[in-house]
Amino acid sequence: MFEVSSLIQKAIRRKDMEYACYAAREMMFKYRSYLWKRMIVVTAEDCFDLVTRPIFILRQRDEECGNINETKHISQAVNLLVNTRKNRDADFFACNLLNSKNKWNVCPDGEGYLVTRHGHDLKTMATLFKKTILNAEDELCGYIGNEIRNWYLGLFWTIVRDAARELGYPSIMREIDVLWTIDMSKPVKDTTFIYAAKALTILMRVAKEGNADFYQMFDVHKYVDISVFDNYRNIPEYTFDCHTIKGKQRGLTDADFIVSEQAALNPLQRGWYDERDWGRDQECVKNGYGNDFSTPKIPKDVLDSVNRGVFPTSMFDL
Repeated sequence: MFEVSSLIQKAIRRKDMEYACYAAREMMFKYRSYLWKRMIVVTAEDCFDLVTRPIFILRQRDEECGNINETKHISQAVNLLVNTRKNRDADFFACNLLNSKNKWNVCPDGEGYLVTRHGHDLKTMATLFKKTILNAEDELCGYIGNEIRNWYLGLFWTIVRDAARELGYPSIMREIDVLWTIDMSKPVKDTTFIYAAKALTILMRVAKEGNADFYQMFDVHKYVDISVFDNYRNIPEYTFDCHTIKGKQRGLTDADFIVSEQAALNPLQRGWYDERDWGRDQECVKNGYGNDFSTPKIPKDVLDSVNRGVFPTSMFDL
């Protein structure tokens, strides 16, 4: 199963419809839930266009259908993911920029308990965070965003969703709301950074471009059914990277994976970070990312209020 689940993501990256459909068909009976989970991860890690929401809706429809033999919704999802433009900016941002391991001098330290993990005043950081999103200041946005997200996941998304509303594009707001729903479905220590990173890279790109017209929409009603690719196939060599047993036995590394999978993206949408070095991520893989998800003991009513963007002394106008 692990090789097949690796195959589906790599086939999607390469616009390899045959093997993406084959892998989905292999997984749909015993590992249907995990198949959907993997495809939703792909929307954020590998895709440029606004496809998390469509895949999320297709998963809901498949679950409502409840027929293990039904292939329609999975087929529509695979076809959409294979054909959409590919870009790994969100993954780069999650691994390299959404990081606050070392303290930056961005604002005065706070007093009392409403502070971030490095002691920054929380209210000041919240104000700065929204500004960095709307000004597309990615490095600072990553630092402040991670500072807030570690202890105040609700506040992080309150600010992100408010920034989306301020930009004013309905398609963007709908996509951000689905990313928020996914990320908030688990405790922060059990979540991945990719959905937060995807939301931030979407918003910063829209803010920088001044519009959202560059995103493409797709017709999910035109698709190749995965049942067409039911016959046994040998798993292609590109499946076996450092995340598989065979890849590890061959001595492949995470650095090899970064290079090969960036080069494989098809159709490629050029991004901000295509040529950037992943050195910060590689250092963190060895020595830790320095996150701390243990929110200090704060009165529950205060914490709930802050996570909604309302601070104790006054209404916080995000």
